[in-house]
Amino acid sequence: MQIIKSGLEAHLHNFHLDLIAGASITLWLPFHALGGDAAHEEHNAHNAHNAHNAHDTRSLTESVLHNTPHSGNRDWEAFVDAYMALLHSHPAQTWPATARCYTTLTTLFIQCTSAGSTQTTPALRLLTTFLPRLAVRTSHAAASQAASQLSRALAVTNVNIAQRRTLLVHITNMLAWTYFKLHRLHSLPTALKAVIPLEADGAHALNSNYSRADVTTYRYWRARSLLAEWKVGAAFTHLEAAYRGCLSSAQTHSHARSVSNRRRIAAYWLVTALIQRRCPTYTLLQRNELEWPFAQLFAHTRKGDVRRLYAALNRPDVRSFLIKMGVYTMVREKVECVAHTALLRRTLRLYMQLKGTATPIIPLAVFLRTLQIAHPDEPYTLDVDDAEAVVVSLIDQGLVGASIQHSSRTLVLAKSDNSAFPRAV
Repeated sequence: MQIIKSGLEAHLHNFHLDLIAGASITLWLPFHALGGDAAHEEHNAHNAHNAHNAHDTRSLTESVLHNTPHSGNRDWEAFVDAYMALLHSHPAQTWPATARCYTTLTTLFIQCTSAGSTQTTPALRLLTTFLPRLAVRTSHAAASQAASQLSRALAVTNVNIAQRRTLLVHITNMLAWTYFKLHRLHSLPTALKAVIPLEADGAHALNSNYSRADVTTYRYWRARSLLAEWKVGAAFTHLEAAYRGCLSSAQTHSHARSVSNRRRIAAYWLVTALIQRRCPTYTLLQRNELEWPFAQLFAHTRKGDVRRLYAALNRPDVRSFLIKMGVYTMVREKVECVAHTALLRRTLRLYMQLKGTATPIIPLAVFLRTLQIAHPDEPYTLDVDDAEAVVVSLIDQGLVGASIQHSSRTLVLAKSDNSAFPRAV
């Protein structure tokens, strides 16, 4: 095997393009387009998407061998196996030749799809999956080049030709993934703009024309883009849809990667739910092994226990978890407002009980006292003006429906509880 690898390296420069750009139409041709039912196609598409794994590399090798006229030739099998292993193990050495393939990708795609055939679509899907992953493993410059070429391929797919639009969502996802690896979250809207208009036609337009896996992945990246802009409500909607799509896929593919993807989506979904004042079931937390840290965060936020909430957020392990997700600053700022809303609601109910009144009116001085208890580190620095500032902020954000009587320093809330504390939308 080592001799074969050495020989491959010597001839790689000239042969690489033939194998990937030219021979991919017959050799790398996506196995799933050549037979099998819809479930089989989706399963193989998933394997192609994960071709960077050693296990998937072997699966890809077997699929390539199966779809060539030389499948019974042991020397040919050894060659293909060694070639795949070389690509997987030596990305830096293979990238220069692979990069040349990018320059022909768009032209290849136009020529293949203009012929009206769908047989080449799986090969192009595989190519647009493999090359960015290899680029990211090679260098930052290679990944930037991959993003540029994927953008060109995306422009070609975003036309009213059915064979080309088949890969629209897939290439969008790969471009978003590449931007994420480049730490260019600000570029995510650019990557997603070709698919965003399809949302206006409803979920059916996406779900009926593209695979569940592609749509689920798109919704995840769309949510990540929205979270980068702190648009929590819209992100919640996409993450909820992505999570349900992941659950549906899990019924078909119950492997480790599916579970990992579901947990990742669930983590971001729970972050948005926390800010949106939507409490998940404990079963959902257990299913995704996210009891920590979300169980305590939801409990403290729901009770308006700002002191314990801050203590939880300041724990090194929790802070590290949220920083790694890229949401720590947003969570700390947004959840404080949610906790203050819950605190005001509890204070109002208790005050109305003690006064024996059904009128939702509370002096700011009363709310100030609960704020002082909730903020034990600064009880003597808070005054009525601070309490008023907190309430004004909650009103401005639409978390509380109320008005302030400045002459009496009193907060007057809407009579209906749903109006006084509207549900997040």
